[in-house]
Amino acid sequence: MDFPSEQFIHNTCITSFDLWRGQGASVLSNALVPASAAWPSADLAIYIPMPIFEPYLIRKAYWMNGGTIGGNVDMGIFTFTGTKIWSTGATAQVGTTVIQPVDVTDFLLYPGKYFLGMSVNSGTAMVHRMQVVTASLYAAQWTGILNEASAHPLPAVMTPISGAAIQNNLPIMGITNRTWIV
Repeated sequence: MDFPSEQFIHNTCITSFDLWRGQGASVLSNALVPASAAWPSADLAIYIPMPIFEPYLIRKAYWMNGGTIGGNVDMGIFTFTGTKIWSTGATAQVGTTVIQPVDVTDFLLYPGKYFLGMSVNSGTAMVHRMQVVTASLYAAQWTGILNEASAHPLPAVMTPISGAAIQNNLPIMGITNRTWIV
């Protein structure tokens, strides 16, 4: 059923910013500014921690394209130890300044710690992202955001470094248990 029960209504979408609702929110709540921007560098992957607190059926993934498109995006989910369990594969951007949904063969994600990852094969293709102002960059690193160069398509096992190279870009992306995205 697409419409969630009242018990699970808070979990219809899990976004790359759910992390900020926890401990990071007090540090970053006024530091996030949405904007369309070029991907920091070709083939860079950004990994954002994603805790799952209850079984979650994934039906679609999505990201928001920016004002200029022209790249391929790969979005995926990794275990907390770095093993890829699913990804969209290289997917051409379609439509400017729109949410781009990607169909997922339904699968159940069990409670645990994961990373939501995204890579783009072009340094000029744009995605919508939240900008972490310079003063809060260390806070972004503190929350566990990682990145990896030369990671497109997303690798079977991630080998990331700390989040310093994200250059203030946290992509707007997520997963949903709905078969449609508004």
